[in-house]
Amino acid sequence: MLLNLTGSIAIWGGGELFQVLDNIVKSGVLSEELVSILATHCRDSSLMVRKLMVQSLSGLVRRNPDCDMIVKLWVEGVFPLILDVEQKAAERAHQVMREGRKLPSCLP
Repeated sequence: MLLNLTGSIAIWGGGELFQVLDNIVKSGVLSEELVSILATHCRDSSLMVRKLMVQSLSGLVRRNPDCDMIVKLWVEGVFPLILDVEQKAAERAHQVMREGRKLPSCLP
């Protein structure tokens, strides 16, 4: 799968998608639009995409704890997954919450 800047997802291998997202996240070239797209895809129909978005957004928060925009979009994207109908997505969201010690204290 591949996330393009318009927010659509095309078929591509999950491992490659994570590498692309991880490189974007680590590059520091972030816009509100890009982070918003990531948060929006937390509600994607694909379980793999939802899990990758949780991981990517959580990495962004860890690297940018003082950025209110990223923290806000993390909360909007990840918190609802606690009640996801797919158990694996809900487990991933719970795991991120349990790992709260790794996330900045600015989170609610």
